[in-house]
Amino acid sequence: MYISWVRSSLVVFMFTLSLMSAKCAENTKRIVLLNGKQKILLTQNGKSQTVIVIPEKSCKVVRFAGKELQKIMQQAFNDSVPIVSTPDKHKISIILGDNSYLRKAGIKIKELPRDGFIIKAVGKNIFIVGKDDKRINPERNLNTGAWGQLFKRSTLFGVYDFLERFFAVRFYFPGKTGTIVPEYKNLKIAAMDIVERPDYTQRKISWYCGQWYEGKDRNKFVHPEKNLNYYRLRMSSRLIPNCHGLSRLGYLRRFGKTHPEYFAVMSNGKRHNNPALSHPGQLCYSSGIREQIYKDAKAFFTGKSAKEAEILTDRFGYCWDQSGFQKGYFNIMPQDAFFQCRCAKCQQHFSKGSQATSDFVWNFVREVALKLKKDKIPGYLTMMAYTPYRDLTNVKLPDNVLVMVAEHGPWGIYNKQGQDKDNKE
Repeated sequence: MYISWVRSSLVVFMFTLSLMSAKCAENTKRIVLLNGKQKILLTQNGKSQTVIVIPEKSCKVVRFAGKELQKIMQQAFNDSVPIVSTPDKHKISIILGDNSYLRKAGIKIKELPRDGFIIKAVGKNIFIVGKDDKRINPERNLNTGAWGQLFKRSTLFGVYDFLERFFAVRFYFPGKTGTIVPEYKNLKIAAMDIVERPDYTQRKISWYCGQWYEGKDRNKFVHPEKNLNYYRLRMSSRLIPNCHGLSRLGYLRRFGKTHPEYFAVMSNGKRHNNPALSHPGQLCYSSGIREQIYKDAKAFFTGKSAKEAEILTDRFGYCWDQSGFQKGYFNIMPQDAFFQCRCAKCQQHFSKGSQATSDFVWNFVREVALKLKKDKIPGYLTMMAYTPYRDLTNVKLPDNVLVMVAEHGPWGIYNKQGQDKDNKE
């Protein structure tokens, strides 16, 4: 089972969003069948009985998966495990990726969800396969930032599952100390028929500096060992954006002068449209900005370019910022340091406490979502329940809204009362 926590600039526990966005995976039946009567001999008396098959036209994801499998198996066996292009009838052949051998064995991957994979023994062959991005070189992406992790690599996930499940390998943290590879002079495993899928679409942890004990330049924020462990822990291969999306639409630059009424009223009576302010451009959710947000969401879902939709940002110019907007998902979460507008209409809600504040914000989300449904525009609005709109809302949300619940998760371990409250929610 793939289960993980998410940590961003907010300390959050990914819960509702993950469950709701994994509907396609839930339709795939998980199968784990082991035939203890049919044993597969992988190594005997310290001599490997195994080859790894990477057919000639395999993509770079599959080739990288083969290298990873070879490296760890050779460490476990203390013997050579060659990579070949065709099965060896005299040995156990571990065949990786989508290829003609797979089809001859009657194994189909069409219905597999993203990040799902199959591990199946057929005679003297073991197949490990999933859906892979044929454009990406995982080895090159080890030296990139977080965006370099977002590509399909299910065969690689299958390899790591195979090593954990049948070799008792453990990937705790980068480097030799945190990677546990037991040694085997003799190893027989049960014939298997496994169909695995993730429970959570989003699986993420944050790597910060100096969090393991070996390796050159380990304090670098972008480090190949960190990224390798990200692969090995089967972290997310895609992003569902859910953090401060409204700050990524350039509203201050677009409307700061032409529509000052879109911005929150401060206690001094001025609008929050001065770029010199801390977290400038806080919005008035009783203004026409609500309609503008709907128009921007509609433009994104209907395929308009950022220039056509006039999405002009300070940082990137005309741009649909991928941190807030991914195909099928539009993040409608307000920007950080949420400011409660002092105008009379907003204060009718904000002045009545946390529940009224939360319901006011979620009513805004509901309004945009219902307009999209009415106009038959497909796509999900994503939204985080975060202070001061984190109270469980009385607003009934339509099914095109995906919610992330901002809980402390494992970081609340020393606050029992708070963790009990989070768990109850």
